[in-house]
Amino acid sequence: MQPENFYPDIKALGKRYDEPELLAQVKQAIQSGDAVPVTTKETLIIIKPIYDHQSRTGMLVWVGIHRAQKGVGKYFQLVLDMAKSANMSFIRFETKRKGFAKLGARFGYERIGQRNDYTIYQKEVY
Repeated sequence: MQPENFYPDIKALGKRYDEPELLAQVKQAIQSGDAVPVTTKETLIIIKPIYDHQSRTGMLVWVGIHRAQKGVGKYFQLVLDMAKSANMSFIRFETKRKGFAKLGARFGYERIGQRNDYTIYQKEVY
């Protein structure tokens, strides 16, 4: 499945969180190779490689959309599996979503900081 199938979802996400240029940014980042889309039937994950202050390589989940009402555990497992297979040291989410604090904690993500109006959560990959 191509990421184009998720363009309406990305556009809605951008509108919901006051990021009107999100779809254009996603398209440009994928085209330039700065981001990689991963899709399943009901999930889109757009990842970017990042580095921390110790020069460790991690994976930023830049955009994450899971259409199914249930099965969010599969989404988080997919993210973890991708990070492990790519030998990433950590996974990071930067989100405006208030509910991520509780949801992320269920899957081992800890709040590590704030950037503007984004809360940053991270999980070490072992």
